[in-house]
Amino acid sequence: MASSNKNSPLIERYEKDLISNPSSRAFAPLAEIYRKLDMMDEAYEVLKKGIQRNPGYLLGYIVLANCYKSQDKIEPAYNVLKNHIETNRDNFLLQKLYASLCMDLKYFEEALENYKFALFLNPKDKEISSIVVKLEDELLRNQFEKKVPAKIEKKNNEDENNDQWVQVEFSSQASTNKIATIDEIEEEEWSVSADPLPPSLPAASAPLPTLTLADLYIAQGYFFKAQEVLDILIKEHPTDAKIIEKLNKISRLINNTEDEGHQDLMNIFDSKVTKQTNEYISFLDNLKEKFNQFAGALRLRASQERSGTYVSNNGFS
Repeated sequence: MASSNKNSPLIERYEKDLISNPSSRAFAPLAEIYRKLDMMDEAYEVLKKGIQRNPGYLLGYIVLANCYKSQDKIEPAYNVLKNHIETNRDNFLLQKLYASLCMDLKYFEEALENYKFALFLNPKDKEISSIVVKLEDELLRNQFEKKVPAKIEKKNNEDENNDQWVQVEFSSQASTNKIATIDEIEEEEWSVSADPLPPSLPAASAPLPTLTLADLYIAQGYFFKAQEVLDILIKEHPTDAKIIEKLNKISRLINNTEDEGHQDLMNIFDSKVTKQTNEYISFLDNLKEKFNQFAGALRLRASQERSGTYVSNNGFS
């Protein structure tokens, strides 16, 4: 299969680009095609040369991380992207892929942080929103667990038993490792994407879903949690007018707050930048004033020395 794929027009096009210009960024899409065709040796070879010639090209590192992840080399994939996260917070693809790698490695706090950045970039992504909610619930549960004794005393001289706490396992869905055909790749517009996240995570132990619980979530601004509760209730009571009314309400709230929330976050970032800019301008103004004072003192001293009226601090002229 590899030899027939190598003769495809799509691969030949990128290879010609690299031959005519070895520093071309065509190495990244070419390596991604090799990865999808399970031609991993070719992919790594192209990436090695391409990244050496384009060390600042982020897409090359994303493809390399995808190659590692395709072979279940999660730690190397994580290390490839780690140094690029802070300086590329506006890259949705990078944030989502890196967060999924953190999940695979059970770095849940780091995963939550990067999923939140991804959600900020794409507020309408319900899959990421659901993961964020479940991660927050699990991390809060773990914090609570640390504050509660792990063992309880049984009455009537019973043996001590460990208190059992429900843990949510956030492991990524195993890859099917299906090898694509070159026809399938040529039919789609090329794009670098992370391996798909699991459609849903195991549910943690949760409070009994009720309309009161949904109202509490709405009051606290947890609209997606409220929607989850209402979705459960509507399945049990499909004709209940109150549940239908609240579902319509929560749908409107989510649609409104997604756009407003994104704008609010942008305003916060803008205000921080403005504040830092104003502080820097104030610092420069203060520095300029002190410099003018110093320059003025130097000019005065030079004038006094020329006229013979200068007297030093020690009293000597």
